[in-house]
Amino acid sequence: MKKIVVVLIFILILIGCEAKKQPSFDNDFPSMQDVDHVYQKTTYTKALNLILDNTGVLVLGYNEENPLNNRNTAEIIPLLNQVAIEVGYEEIYYLDVYDMKANNTTEYRLLLAYIDFTVGDLHLQNNSKQIVTPDVYFIKDGKIVGHHIGTIENENGAFIQNLTIDQEAELKDIYRDLFTRLMAE
Repeated sequence: MKKIVVVLIFILILIGCEAKKQPSFDNDFPSMQDVDHVYQKTTYTKALNLILDNTGVLVLGYNEENPLNNRNTAEIIPLLNQVAIEVGYEEIYYLDVYDMKANNTTEYRLLLAYIDFTVGDLHLQNNSKQIVTPDVYFIKDGKIVGHHIGTIENENGAFIQNLTIDQEAELKDIYRDLFTRLMAE
């Protein structure tokens, strides 16, 4: 009997340790901790499986505290959340690509190549195509049905920060259209 109890305690400790290793969206976006949201932070492998074979929405971005974020990811997160809840979409996956991109990892290069091949409209930075964050992908049965990079662009092609109410409404309309494409039969 003691052995069973010891084994059960050991299993519970392992499960607890594994749960702590799970990526946490709320840690990356403290501003969303007290908000009813649909986000789940994901791993590279799960994101790749989504892109290749499944249906869902994936945000590629940098966490809220990252100084290179330029607030773009943090600005779209609540807007996309509002639209998702409005249309009844229950789960959006978020992948922080900062470390992969900064270290130009094999995973980043593979993801970049696949996305570039599939959508063909990635932005040029330093004379090479890059994943510009945030980039939101709407995927149905392993096919990207649409995506949107950044916030709204100004007349010079730069992404606007600190969106006005009208610009927020414009971005929400873009997301609504993309959700419609995703949810169409």
